[in-house]
Amino acid sequence: MQLHLSCEGILSIGPKALSTVISVLHSRLGHEYTHVKDRCSSRDLSSVSAQNSEIAVSEEPDYAACRIYKTDESLLNTVVVVVEGMGVSLLGSYGANLARTPMLDQLATQGVVLDQCFLDTCKFEEQLQSLWTGVHAAQNLDAATSIFKHCDQAGVESCLLSDCEQVATWAEQAGCKNAMFVSSKRNESPVENWEDSRCLQLFQAAGEELSHRNGLVWIHSRGLRLEWDAPLELRQAFIDPEDPDPPGEVGPPSFSIDKSTDPDLVVGWGQVANAQMAMIDDAFATLAAAIAGRDDAETWSWAILGLGGTPLGEHHRVGFDSNEASGDQQLYLEELAVPTLLLPRARPDLTLSRRNELFQLPDVSATILGQTLSSEIASNMQPQIWGEDILSLPLSDTPRKWKACFQRAWIDTADQNWLRVPAWSSHLHQEDERLPTLFVKPEDRWEVSDIADRRTDIVELMQQESEAMKTAITNNDRRSLIPVDQDLSSLLR
Repeated sequence: MQLHLSCEGILSIGPKALSTVISVLHSRLGHEYTHVKDRCSSRDLSSVSAQNSEIAVSEEPDYAACRIYKTDESLLNTVVVVVEGMGVSLLGSYGANLARTPMLDQLATQGVVLDQCFLDTCKFEEQLQSLWTGVHAAQNLDAATSIFKHCDQAGVESCLLSDCEQVATWAEQAGCKNAMFVSSKRNESPVENWEDSRCLQLFQAAGEELSHRNGLVWIHSRGLRLEWDAPLELRQAFIDPEDPDPPGEVGPPSFSIDKSTDPDLVVGWGQVANAQMAMIDDAFATLAAAIAGRDDAETWSWAILGLGGTPLGEHHRVGFDSNEASGDQQLYLEELAVPTLLLPRARPDLTLSRRNELFQLPDVSATILGQTLSSEIASNMQPQIWGEDILSLPLSDTPRKWKACFQRAWIDTADQNWLRVPAWSSHLHQEDERLPTLFVKPEDRWEVSDIADRRTDIVELMQQESEAMKTAITNNDRRSLIPVDQDLSSLLR
């Protein structure tokens, strides 16, 4: 059936300079209503009010009101925001020098930043299953219990909103009783006003839902996998004086780079990507304002993560391969890294910081579970899943002191394994004649200098660790993993 939602959205602006963009991003929230068609893929939503819900917003909202103070475990609320294509190269909090993401950067200062979190599979559906179940993608995902079912069994409300109909359908199949698909129309050219961007329609609808929902609110955005329809004027704000105009199309781009590719085209699409990300960043202010306007704002925690970063030329590709199944990634950092911000309810035993251990999607899932359900219920679930609650871990300053299971990140594909340890990353090919690759970490951030032929000793150790990971995952026995060899964890060579 059809449900029409309306909510207070984002006012349009026309930035003429980068300084204007930055100042507006910090303070711009308005009072226009935008109508968003929202079709439920799973149930009759006639009981959900479709009336206008006014959110009180000051000129400079107190976003810190969303940072939080744990009081009563019977009052636990969590908002999870997943944005496809939001990679580390587009976020200021991850060191991207062209990024203009002040809202997310501000949230990062109020929580825990995961510097080295990675996907556990290249398949989009399996990535979601890992996030929803806490089970590693190389395990039997079909038999796993989703966070939506856990919530239902514990009497906790849960809902999912997505601008991807397939995601809403999968969520319903995973046990989400309130799975909503927010439909939107493709823009064939750059928009003039920000609120007309297709990617922002979901955030506007989610802002309204957050004004009255409790429990777990999961927001899944197609993000940079939708068209890049940022206004031309905003794109101009990201170019240097000597640069040509950035592309005026909406794409999204999808092409390989060869000797005939114009370098300005690659740079230009990077500028458009940053402009698109600036709009998405501002949309988070809508969500923050919705929570800040609630009487129970102090009971909310956040989890914000990117899923499958957008390649912008690092390994001879710009955009995702249109011939690949949705969500497939190259096995390199720009697409495997999962930028993650966790804003838990404040706890006296928790030091807010950047975490450097090697985490994967199941760990994020376990952490969300721990924030959404009571500590007793969450602890009872822990033995059944691969992931571990990140917020329960003590801080460790060196890789040798990391818990053994967080000294490795691993992906298994049909023809190769990707393995990351503190000091190295490697592609290990299965049953073919291709040579393995080996990259020094963290120095070779973008993995461009393959030294496998010079460190065959390290390659052999990596192959052993890959087999150990495979065995542990098959047996669902993460505790069986022992610390990696010192040559794999030493960052000083």
